[in-house]
Amino acid sequence: MTSDEMSIKLVWISDLHLDHLESKDPGALMRLEAALEEEGAAHILLGGDIADSRSFEAGLKHLLDVTRCSISFVLGNHDYYFGSVADVRRRAAALQIPGLQWLPKTGVVELNKDTALIGHGGWGDAHRGDMENFILLTDYAAIKELADTINHEDFWINGFRKRSALISKLRQLGEEASKSLKYYLDKAAGRYKRILILTHVTPFVETCTYRDRPGSEQGFPGFLWDCMGILLKSAAAEYPETEFLVLSGHTHEDSYARVASNIRAWSSPAEYGELRYRIVESSGWTVGPSILV
Repeated sequence: MTSDEMSIKLVWISDLHLDHLESKDPGALMRLEAALEEEGAAHILLGGDIADSRSFEAGLKHLLDVTRCSISFVLGNHDYYFGSVADVRRRAAALQIPGLQWLPKTGVVELNKDTALIGHGGWGDAHRGDMENFILLTDYAAIKELADTINHEDFWINGFRKRSALISKLRQLGEEASKSLKYYLDKAAGRYKRILILTHVTPFVETCTYRDRPGSEQGFPGFLWDCMGILLKSAAAEYPETEFLVLSGHTHEDSYARVASNIRAWSSPAEYGELRYRIVESSGWTVGPSILV
């Protein structure tokens, strides 16, 4: 990364789902490489849902090889499918490949003397919404730590009425993720004029949308990282001169909000089998439109 004051051009990709892309559009990565060369961008922000637990490492290596860009990434819920949170995170932390960095492990990344990057995939943390009737996600059966909390007959047959153990685990995962990211947020706030925060799950109700409509009480438990949103708003109030930019995915919806006078947040659109990117520039925190390659 450069350490001077020039504007930095970054490529933001969320919800790549390489396991779908490779079968539906195998030429997409090569088109991305050509597009990024034309854009003059050399660093990718990868916002989670890279593939699943069986192939996320190979997917990261392939993306690195094809694009010849350095990559900062966070993990999304799909990256844990068919595995466990603990094992996938252990493997992400063990990756030692030049040009590839997992943000929770990397900590505060200085983009230039005024701008820092931090990140964590986060979690739909069941801190807000309708706890009796929230939307059921495949996560709850496909990720070991969550599947271990449910009664499978109740989940698949009886309409999933016994939710307390799952809710407790979701809250634990959300709070642990918030504690991790807050540690680096505290290190960066006050030191940098601009802080870019890469997540998978949005911390804000304002960008937790569905089909261009506000999110629902049934959707919030699985699609909103609420406890992190509270911490970010507190940090923004404490450091009013710092500009915070929060980039998220997970909902597959395109949304933007000025959450506070010094917090701007985007969620980026996605479709299985498509590859989209956005250009982010540090000068003025410019976030370009979603571009389909």
